[in-house]
Amino acid sequence: MDGKWVPACYRDPGKEYLLRQVVGVWEEPMRKGIFAFCGEMGPENRTPHNIQLALLEDYLQLFKERNMGWAVWQLRGETGVMDSNRKDVDYEDWRGHALDREMLDLLRRY
Repeated sequence: MDGKWVPACYRDPGKEYLLRQVVGVWEEPMRKGIFAFCGEMGPENRTPHNIQLALLEDYLQLFKERNMGWAVWQLRGETGVMDSNRKDVDYEDWRGHALDREMLDLLRRY
């Protein structure tokens, strides 16, 4: 970053970090009308589920506030909503796949 930054606007230091270091790099181009899209995101399956959901929600809120597009890394697999093999998720069976309903519901809210 160029050292110019607006004062902190989030009480959560983790969300403030995401804004400054990850999403914030797109602030100037977006002010000039350039559309920004996060093409890959999502913590891998060894991240505790509650932390994963909190991180995803922080990202999704920041993207929504800035009208940014986004996509998750995978539908199925270690970062996806299905068949991620997390040990701390109560999966729902969906057509033979292990569905993380809590994660899916979070993504659908945004």
